Amino acid sequence: MLKDLKKYKGFLTVYGHGNVLNALQTAMKHDKISHAYIFEGNKGVGKSTVASGFAKMLTCTSEDQPPCGVCKACLMSAAGSHPDILTVRLGEEKSIKVEEIRTITKEVYLKPYGAKRKVVIIPDADKMTEQSQNALLKTLEEPPSYAVLILVTQNASALLSTILSRAVVVRFADLSERIIAHYLEDHFDTLTPAHRQLIATICGGSIGRAKELAQTLDGDDFRHEATAQLAAFYQNQVGSHADFAIYLKKQSDFIDSLLTFYTVLFRDMLYYKEGLKDKVINTDLLEKISSICEQLAGRSIIKAVEGLLVAQKRLAMHTSFEITVENLLLALNI
Repeated sequence: MLKDLKKYKGFLTVYGHGNVLNALQTAMKHDKISHAYIFEGNKGVGKSTVASGFAKMLTCTSEDQPPCGVCKACLMSAAGSHPDILTVRLGEEKSIKVEEIRTITKEVYLKPYGAKRKVVIIPDADKMTEQSQNALLKTLEEPPSYAVLILVTQNASALLSTILSRAVVVRFADLSERIIAHYLEDHFDTLTPAHRQLIATICGGSIGRAKELAQTLDGDDFRHEATAQLAAFYQNQVGSHADFAIYLKKQSDFIDSLLTFYTVLFRDMLYYKEGLKDKVINTDLLEKISSICEQLAGRSIIKAVEGLLVAQKRLAMHTSFEITVENLLLALNI
C-alpha cells in the first residue's frame, strides 16, 4: 500500500502528510497535546486543511476516535460556528495587527463554552507585525491549560525566535506527483490522464496550485480565448501587440494560471514542430498551434518559455505588474 496516498478519514480527508497526521493522532491518543504549534510549508500543500481538522479533533465530544462528524461540536465546526475555535483574519492591509491579537488573546483566557479545549488558528502567521508577535508571546509564555494555538505559515523564520522556541514546529513537505495525480483523479474526472499528469508535474507539489491549474485547463472557453489572443499577437497585425497587452492586464486576477497555460501551450508547440503530435496536451487546439508554429522557430519557442517563467517569478516577488507584462511582451516578440 502507498502509505503517503492514504486518506485519514478518521481524522480528516487530506492527501499525503501521513507522518504529520500520525503524530497529531498519537499526541491526541496519549493526551500529549502541546499548547502551541507552528504549521510551516509552501502555499497550498494542506497546512490550513490539517489545522482545521486538528481543531475539530480537539473540540469533538465523542469518546471514539475524533472527530466523529456527527456530534453537536463537529456540526458547529463544519459550519464554522464553533465558539471554541477562533480564527484570526488578515486585515485589509494584508497584515495582522496588534489589536487583533489582543482581542483574540482575551478570548483565550475565557474558559471553553462546551469543549475541553479552546483552539486559536492564525493563518498567515508570518503577516503578524513585530508588535503583534510580542503581544502573542505573552499568551505563549503563560497559556491556559485548555488552550491550543496553531500558527500557519509559509515562512517560520519570519516569526520571532522567542515564539519558535515556545511552539512545536510541524513541517509540511511538498506533495509528490502521484499524490497530486490521485487528488485530481478524485476531484477532476473530466481531465484527461495526460492533463492530470501534466498538472501534477508543474504544480510544485501544491494541491491548491493543482486545483487552480485544473480549473484553468478544464475550461475550454478560457483556453480557446487565451490561444486566440496569442495567435493574434503573432500575426503582427496593426494594434495586435497593444491588444495582447490589454488582454494580459485584464487577466491580472488569473495571471499565474494564464502564464502557466501559455507555458504548456509553447511546450505543445515544441512537440508539434518535432513531429511528436502524440505528446501534445491541447489536441483540440492543434489548428491554432500549427498557425503559431509557422511564425516561430524552435529557439524562439524556448525563449518564450523562459520569458514566461521569469514573469511568473517576478510576479511572485510582487514586482510591478505593468513592468513584468512589458518585459514579457519583449520576450515573446522574437
